[in-house]
This record gives sequence, structure tokens and C-alpha cells, in this order.
Amino acid sequence: MSKPRKYAKKLSEYATLYNCTVRTITRYKAQGFPLDDEKKMREILGAQKHQPTGKDDAPTEFDGTEDSKLPISEIKRRRELVTWQKLAFQLDVERGKYRKNEEIIEDGYALGAAVGAALDILEANLPSACLGLSEVEMAAVIKSETRKIRALLADRTSGVHKAGKRRKNGAAA
Repeated sequence: MSKPRKYAKKLSEYATLYNCTVRTITRYKAQGFPLDDEKKMREILGAQKHQPTGKDDAPTEFDGTEDSKLPISEIKRRRELVTWQKLAFQLDVERGKYRKNEEIIEDGYALGAAVGAALDILEANLPSACLGLSEVEMAAVIKSETRKIRALLADRTSGVHKAGKRRKNGAAA
């Protein structure tokens, strides 16, 4: 009498299904992998560090959807694309197409100082400028002072923008 099989398919069929060798399937079987549960197996295989290499049209990765069967060639192509994109970004940073975080933080501090200075000016000028004025006249004075602050901040912002461009052009040259 033959011994009842634990799995529904032959080992060679699982090897074809999971794009690996019969030897690997035998190891999976010995480890108690759920060979009949394709979804679970794809999750397990997708989480492995080294993916099985075999036929290009065999499914190898599970990303959480039922129909997520990607060929090895597509997975490799996507990983290579991500690697190249990271390298291209690093090169762009080195060439000065992007500003470094330190420069942006430095400019933020400069703008913060400009805002603080503008508020100090407003605090100093507003009370004396509004003494004895009616509400309408005070509103006009306040509007005038806020325009001065906006102009000061616009100049400072413009200076930061120009400094960023100079840094970029200087780095590219």
C-alpha cells in the first residue's frame, strides 16, 4: 500500500509553480511549508532575502494582492531602476541641483531673524505712532507698518532665494 501524500501535487509541479528546484521543494516540505497554499507561499518566498532564480515567466513575488505575480526579470528591472534613481539623485545633489539641508536650515534661521527684527520694529514704532489717533487713523498706521514689514520680509526672502541660486551656480561651475 502506498503512503498517503501530505500535499496535493507532485514535488516537480511545486518546483514549476514556485520557480525553484525539486531539491528546494523537498527542503520546503521538510520544513513544513504550506506548499498547497499558494498565497501563503508567495508571502513566505517574497519575504526571503534571496529570491529563486529560474524561468523569467515564473511568479516570484507577492505584494498583498491576489494577482501579484511578477516575473523575476520585472522584479530585477524594478530594483535596478530604484538603484539608478538613487544614484541619479545623489549626483544631482553633488552637482548643486538641490540645496543641502544645512543651507535650507541656515536660510530658515535668517528668515526667522528677519521676522523677529520686523516685530521688534513694529513694537517700537506702533505705540508712539498711534498716540491720540482715532480708530480709523490707527488702522491706517497699522496698515502702513505691516506693509513695511512685508517689504522687509520680501527683501529678505528674495535675498535667500538669490543666495540659493548663487550657491547652485557656484557649485555647478
